[in-house]
Amino acid sequence: MKRSLVAKRYARALVDIAGSLTDAERLAEQLDLFARAAAASPDLAQVLANPTFAGERGKVVQAAAQILLLDALAQRSLAHLVARDRIRYVDQIVAEMHKLVEGKTGRVRAAVASAIELPEDHYKRIRAALERITGHKVTVEKEIRPDLIGGVVTRIGSVILDGSLRSQLSRLKASLGKEM
Repeated sequence: MKRSLVAKRYARALVDIAGSLTDAERLAEQLDLFARAAAASPDLAQVLANPTFAGERGKVVQAAAQILLLDALAQRSLAHLVARDRIRYVDQIVAEMHKLVEGKTGRVRAAVASAIELPEDHYKRIRAALERITGHKVTVEKEIRPDLIGGVVTRIGSVILDGSLRSQLSRLKASLGKEM
């Protein structure tokens, strides 16, 4: 089965199990916390991905969930993902859960990438501009990408607004190449 199909099915099921949108949002945030911890820890990522550790996977996930102080619903959800051998999809499941919840609440998620951490007021101005453009409440996810050199790249769904210095230099290089 395709990864995206698995993620969508489990996301729908988890949102339904959570009951209210508030609970679904909280569950998505807690599973996201686990997914980020797994991405940040090479050892945890290895246990989740390597079939050699299948026997210990449940215990390791449970211990990580307790360390992260995840609530009972999040711990049961992770245990179910482990039992069904779907824990490796947790990051995609979380992304799909966010889409479902945001779709039901009229919000959209925007990923804002910059070369350095921007001051909070910059993110507020970006959020306000995106809310005017989209007509929806916007949740901003911050991302640091030094390869951008400067400026920001904003992604909302499949739309990318690229205001990075890297892309401006690339366009300048292309236009200079055409003039020669």
